[in-house]
Amino acid sequence: MARHPLGGERLLNLAASSKLPQEIYSNSSIANLLFNHPDQKTRILAGEFFRRSDGAHLSLTEIVQLKGYPDNGADLFTLHCISCHKMGDRGREIGPDLKNIRRKFDKTALADAILNPSAAVTFGYEPVMIRSKTDQVYSGFLLSEGTTTVIKDLEGTLHTVVTEDVVEKEILNNSLMPDPVGLGLKAQDIADIIAYLQVQPIL
Repeated sequence: MARHPLGGERLLNLAASSKLPQEIYSNSSIANLLFNHPDQKTRILAGEFFRRSDGAHLSLTEIVQLKGYPDNGADLFTLHCISCHKMGDRGREIGPDLKNIRRKFDKTALADAILNPSAAVTFGYEPVMIRSKTDQVYSGFLLSEGTTTVIKDLEGTLHTVVTEDVVEKEILNNSLMPDPVGLGLKAQDIADIIAYLQVQPIL
């Protein structure tokens, strides 16, 4: 991943000391680099100073401190998440199954995963695009690659292409998970979804 020449840590130190030009804070290119930085601490601090690509400001620190309401989180999960994620017997198996997510992620890690989905894509859910000799284009999750290449798209449909017929393959930099701001989610909404995920029984 490309890095800003100042480096994430130095850039955030300057931001904390109010030593950056004001226009830097709304520079979407710099912000995206910081929100997709491999270091979680850098991503968290970036949310305190930088706005997201659509100009919205969501602080991970603020979200973690909010009291979440699981009942509202359940409604929001149904509205925004089950089209791609499975929770128990609800939802679709397009993105990762979330039934045991609270065993793997604490509140901070869940907030980070929702706010910055492109920073740490779950193994097996790396988004790709392939083009075949017949100029068919498929994008989604790469399930297998051998004699044939199998991709699952966002509708859950499996596409199988003979690997020797693949003329172009591109690993996409951004997660296929929608940005929470684009879904209209506020800080309290995200806290409620996290609360819902954290009260689910471990199976």
